[in-house]
Amino acid sequence: EILVAVTQFFHLFGVLCGGIVTTNMMKFIEPRQCMLIGMFTQIVCGNLTGWANIFELHMFFRCLSAVCCGLMYTAGGLICE
Repeated sequence: EILVAVTQFFHLFGVLCGGIVTTNMMKFIEPRQCMLIGMFTQIVCGNLTGWANIFELHMFFRCLSAVCCGLMYTAGGLICE
C-alpha cells in the first residue's frame, strides 16, 4: 500500500513540475508547439512506464509522464483563453 502512495506522490509532483516548466517554456515556444511536445512525449513515456519492471524506473517514467500531462494541461488552458 505504501508503494502505491509513493507512485501517486511522484505523479502529482510531476504534474506540478510540468506546469512550472511549461510556464517558463512558453516564453520561447508557442503554446500549440508546447502541447504537441507534451502529447508525443507522454505517449513515449506512458509506454515506457508500462514496460518498466524495476520500481524506481516505473516511478521515474510515471513522473516524467505526469510532467508531460502538466505540460499539455497548462498549454491547453492558455490556448482556450
